Amino acid sequence: MINKLFTISIFFLVINIIQPAALEIDAVFRIENMDYKNDRLVTENTFSGNDLFWGLSLSARQNLSDNILLKSGFYNDAILRNTFSSLLTYNHQYFSIGVGPFFGIFNDTAAILKSGISTNLRLELPGIIYILFNSDNSIGGQLSDSGDYIQERSNISFGYYVRNAICSLNIDNKKFIQKKDNYEIVDSLTDYSFKADIFSKYSPYRILFSLSYQILSKGYIESDVTTRHTIKTIILGGGTELKITEALVTMLNLEGSLFTIGSDELQGLANPGPAGHLFRAYAGIKINFDKIRQVRSF
Repeated sequence: MINKLFTISIFFLVINIIQPAALEIDAVFRIENMDYKNDRLVTENTFSGNDLFWGLSLSARQNLSDNILLKSGFYNDAILRNTFSSLLTYNHQYFSIGVGPFFGIFNDTAAILKSGISTNLRLELPGIIYILFNSDNSIGGQLSDSGDYIQERSNISFGYYVRNAICSLNIDNKKFIQKKDNYEIVDSLTDYSFKADIFSKYSPYRILFSLSYQILSKGYIESDVTTRHTIKTIILGGGTELKITEALVTMLNLEGSLFTIGSDELQGLANPGPAGHLFRAYAGIKINFDKIRQVRSF
């Protein structure tokens, strides 16, 4: 808790240095029961879904020129834990490419800061289709000391435009590998999804829809023996973005399990959680300081 608050304070210190013109800030709060405890033991063979996990993510983006965008943020994720990244992106009509530093921060006292790199590539036929590749990876592929860790994320999206909607097919993979005294723990989430962002030109709101198949796994590797606790879930998601003013947008999103089944050491587990459901809920806001400045100037 203290580490998260300290990181958030650093984030606000950094964005205060940036000129407020054309600056946009996002804040998203997450709560869910769709995760394993970090201190879960290899001997546990049940998953109740009764534990709640939460996190707060903050990001800021600013156009440095007509073609260059800077986005920096602190992100809390159930799999990756705490990360801080800064991505500098060059935008063209048909493509964009971005690169920047990526850090794991305050995830373990033995490795307070873990450096890495973020990359982003988007190819697009405007108004028709696009392909998006994202990658975040820690630098260094070997774990030597207890507490050391590696964070990995990769995302591939194929999107297409239809009347009043942007649809996409996505593969998102996250992995957190940490060395303990006598073994390694691997937390991973693979998400295969279809998403639709539905909008109307003159409407103040957008409707968000998603359907996904997710594989959540926690592995314990000791010598040549690997034990895995795996949950496979079909998830339906829905939400909305509402433009309160030109400068303020709110976001609400809820994902819930339609069907859940256990695999590996959790073989036979079906539909855990309160009333047989797992969920993730998000609430957030976007503040555009350039729009605020325009209103004040007027």
